[in-house]
Amino acid sequence: MRREAQRRRTRRAIALRDVRGLDPQAEQEVITWAARALTEAATKEE
Repeated sequence: MRREAQRRRTRRAIALRDVRGLDPQAEQEVITWAARALTEAATKEE
């Protein structure tokens, strides 16, 4: 279980870092998507 939680955190970090080279609007869209995904994942974990 602990290993799976670590994998999820790693995937989230990758999603948040992979915005290099995007224009400001696209970067904001990615960050918004990632925030929603994080919120959804955290809700499911509880």
